[in-house]
Amino acid sequence: MNATAADLLVRLNLNFDDSRAIELLDRGGRYLFRYFDGQDQREVTLELDAELRVVREVREHGDDDDYAHYCGH
Repeated sequence: MNATAADLLVRLNLNFDDSRAIELLDRGGRYLFRYFDGQDQREVTLELDAELRVVREVREHGDDDDYAHYCGH
């Protein structure tokens, strides 16, 4: 896939004011996409198949500094 994590945030309609792309990893036919969901104040990891359908979603609380780091405060 020729896309960045930021591109995928837009493509999956997750590009809200408080969302931030973290990384996109190619796992040979599957992708791991990590982003910060500011509303929930959690890091989210989506496992996607080759057609970019969500296979699994994991939401986890990060450190207290995560929100400030990802939102730019």
